[in-house]
Amino acid sequence: MSDGSPTSSMEVKPNAQVASVRVAARIHRDAARARGILLNAARPGLVDTDASRPWFADMSDAEPPDEAARDVLWLATRPAGTVEPYGELVQHKIVLPFRGTPLAVANRTDG
Repeated sequence: MSDGSPTSSMEVKPNAQVASVRVAARIHRDAARARGILLNAARPGLVDTDASRPWFADMSDAEPPDEAARDVLWLATRPAGTVEPYGELVQHKIVLPFRGTPLAVANRTDG
């Protein structure tokens, strides 16, 4: 769909995970920055595993697990003092736009 809505149920779970990371990053921004912690989401794309093969007829674009882990390793080994990326979705060391609705975190008193 052109409005950015998920086109299949396979997109819902990853988008919810990214949204959760963005919320956590916003909530914990000050404490995380004070301690030099980066909070991000990594999306490797299709990974060739025993669990993924039954769900996809075409695995030609799938990465082996060790290659899919590159972004996680890159994010985990940023030099001390690195402040970006923070609260972002990263794929192949590139920050991707989040296609969900912008989230506002506030102390709500209306229930």
